[in-house]
Parts: sequence; C-alpha cells; structure tokens
Amino acid sequence: MTLQWECFIDPRLRWRYARQRLVVLGEQTQKNIAWSLRGVVSCAFVGDRAMKKHHLMYRGKNKTTDVLSFLYHTQRQRGIQSIDGELIFSVPEIRRQARRMRLSPLRVADRLVVHGLLHLLGYDHERNARAAVVMFKLEERILMGEK
Repeated sequence: MTLQWECFIDPRLRWRYARQRLVVLGEQTQKNIAWSLRGVVSCAFVGDRAMKKHHLMYRGKNKTTDVLSFLYHTQRQRGIQSIDGELIFSVPEIRRQARRMRLSPLRVADRLVVHGLLHLLGYDHERNARAAVVMFKLEERILMGEK
C-alpha cells in the first residue's frame, strides 16, 4: 500500500487540480525522506470564507491563509511512516500568490501541497530558524525533482 489521496474541490471555484499531481508529489516527497509513506491524505480546495472559518476555529486567526494541515494519526516503524491527515487549501489565496510571484496557480498549489505534506510528516518551520531552513530546503529539493 502507498500513500492514498482523496480530493474535494468546491465546484464554485472553477479550479482543476489533477489527482495525479498529488500522487507524483507524494512519490517525490517519499524519495527525499528516510521512510516509505503509507496512509490517506484528504485534500480540500475551498474559498476564502471557508478557509477563514477553519483558520479562526483551529488557529485562532481571523483571516484566510494558504494551507492548513491536520494530522489525525501517525506511526513510524521499520522504515514506514503511516499518516492519516487532511490538507485544506484556499484557491483564492493560491491565485493571489501566483499573481504576486508571477507563477502559474498550479505551481503555487504544488508548493503548498508539498508544504502541507511536510507538516503532516512533522516538519515545522515555525518551531525555530533551523527547523525552517531544513523544511524549506527539503521542500525545494522535492519540487525540483532532486533526491
């Protein structure tokens, strides 16, 4: 069994994100960490109103954000990392970042998928400066397709 992806996209957003992109990013992440990945990650692509509601409820911040990650279960043994979690993305925020960075919205979404997945795996850029450097370097390696 490998990492399984479930995906919900709010149909009002006119957004397409192929499930295969999630699979490829999961595989690329696995190549760059020390464990095999197993489990289920659910993704939801929502609007700003829904994201703001979740951000306030779970992090106490009354504003939208790009991605939220929720880890429901994790277990590591014999080189296998099992995770069950959820990633929630704000499509309007993805589009705003894409405009600011002059990138395609899909490239921004890819970065946020990897970023969220790394959070589910225990990486946390908010812990301290060293942890941030480690996480962002790993994120970059994954997105560049390097090992």
